[in-house]
This record gives sequence, structure tokens and C-alpha cells, in this order.
Amino acid sequence: MKIPHTLLLSCVLSLEGCSTTVDYPQTWPPVAVLVGAGCESIFGTYSNTGEEAAAGQPTYLSDWLLDRNSKARAYRYLSITLNESKSIDLRGTDAAASETVLLSRIERYDCENGALTIYLSAVKSGDNAVSVGSSKRKLYRSPGHLVVESLENGVGIVLLIPVVASANNWARFPISKAEH
Repeated sequence: MKIPHTLLLSCVLSLEGCSTTVDYPQTWPPVAVLVGAGCESIFGTYSNTGEEAAAGQPTYLSDWLLDRNSKARAYRYLSITLNESKSIDLRGTDAAASETVLLSRIERYDCENGALTIYLSAVKSGDNAVSVGSSKRKLYRSPGHLVVESLENGVGIVLLIPVVASANNWARFPISKAEH
């Protein structure tokens, strides 16, 4: 069965779209690009509170890596480590307790040129909306900070209107004083 060109054209034209691009802040030190390196420089302990580029507001590393997990905001520090099974562990710790708590084990990731790319779930649903696409976080080191870039794109339906969207943002989180 052939789809009439006018029907196909009307479907394409009915898509709503938006794109949000946030440039890397010029006031931040550049990220380290280590050609040919893995992501060993990313493994370490970082403050769970940092600065978001788009709003210049405080933000939580746990929100960026765990899809807005409000329970993880209670931890003062997050550690990123490679475990013996080659998965990445995200652990939370509080200054009052020396014991860490496993928050997540990540198996979908890539390491390239000193950066760690984490692939998150890209299926989202909520009030009158559903979407699918890709969601990833690229982690870099810069002097004194872990820098995270959020990259999102997808298609969905909002109030029965088809939507195409893409966005990125940046945040940075201080390296734990114990790491210096």
C-alpha cells in the first residue's frame, strides 16, 4: 500500500520541534581531552552539589547521573569507580559516615579520549506525555572539577501533539578534598 505524498507531508509538517543548546561556559577552565586515553581520570570522589551552566544555579550530581533521584541528594559526596566486573559503580557517602552506599551500577558506557559516556534510559512518561529517544551524560575532568554534559534527544507525544526535541546542558562538581 502506497502512502499518498500529501498525507506523508502533512504528518511531517504537524510535528512540533524544539532545540535547546547551551554552550560550554567561557569562564570555566577547559576540559581535559586525552587523545587515545581511557576514562581512568574520571574515577574519583566528587561533591554532590555543583553549578549548572544554563541557570548558574546549584545542582546535584546525583540528579545528572541518576535521573533526578531525590533520595540520592542526601549524600554529600558521590564516588565513581570501576568494579571488578568492569561495570561502573556510583556510590554515595556522607561526611559523617565513612561507609559508602551503592546507588547504581552502570553497564552501558564508553570511554574515549579521557571522557566517560554514560547511557541512561530514554523512555519517559508522565502526565499527558510519553517520549523515546536517547539520553547520555559525558563526563570530563577539568582543573578541580568533574564536568558533566547532558545530551538528550527524542520524539514523543504531548497532549496528543507529536513532538521532536533535543537539548544539552553543562554542570560542574568540585573534586573531593580527599582526592587532591
